[in-house]
Amino acid sequence: MSILRALDRQHTVVRLDFTGTRTLFPGGTLIMLAYLGLLLESHPRRIKARCRPKSLAAQLLRHFGLADKLGIDVADSQPTDESVVNWRYLTGTQAEGEPIARMLQSYSDLASFDPPEGLYEVLTEALTNVRQHAYPPGGDVPESMQRWWLFSRFREPTNSRPGNLFIAVYDIGAGIQTTLKDQLQGSAERLAQLGDDMQSLLRLGDSRRLQQVLLQHAIEHQRTSTGLAFRGHGLPEMRDFVQGTATGRLYIISGEAQYSCSPAQNVSDCITCDPAFPGTLILWDLPFQAKELAT
Repeated sequence: MSILRALDRQHTVVRLDFTGTRTLFPGGTLIMLAYLGLLLESHPRRIKARCRPKSLAAQLLRHFGLADKLGIDVADSQPTDESVVNWRYLTGTQAEGEPIARMLQSYSDLASFDPPEGLYEVLTEALTNVRQHAYPPGGDVPESMQRWWLFSRFREPTNSRPGNLFIAVYDIGAGIQTTLKDQLQGSAERLAQLGDDMQSLLRLGDSRRLQQVLLQHAIEHQRTSTGLAFRGHGLPEMRDFVQGTATGRLYIISGEAQYSCSPAQNVSDCITCDPAFPGTLILWDLPFQAKELAT
């Protein structure tokens, strides 16, 4: 990465130019914020940013607490745009239930939002899995970077559009396939439960086809390494939530594979892709029902 090479040179200041940025996509923005936050922690005062005054990029960096560290003027970056102020941003090093509970409660306090039953449990389970599996002991990721990042956006229904809750989660860990492969190969009992095709792929070692099959297996088969009935269901239950809706969506990108689930488009499959970033990105979009008001 050219930024890291530049920062390796003593006293170098890296300047990021966002003046040409017009559109910010949630998944890519979450990954950018994750790495930018880590770089600002490890190289304070050595990264600056340039943004157009009052632009979406400037507002977003202010909204998520990075603007001052990047030298962006306060007057030119106050969040006012709906596409910025409606986003929440969380990061942590383990399954910290309290911030997630507060986030969901803040939405639930709104008159129109009725959180789907079990939403809190599925979210905390997904983040617990990050802590337990994404960063195995002896891995390549330093302890200070072993964390997760989360975006959420709540959109109330209007006459012209339905309401929805969008959640994105990212980690820079080993990846779902690597974790699952290690666990399968470490258990003769689990290997015996797999089909011949999966066993053959595991014997062949790393391949795009194996990445595809392992990711699909992790999402479509409820399993747990702990043996506890209430654990190990984060990804399958995310999928179940989406399949129980008419317009929900789920995308999971890890390694060289992408899983997509979209009932509206009658899609639920896993494809291979070029690896764009380390770790795992989950994009989860849920429609919701308005609260039933007491009469």
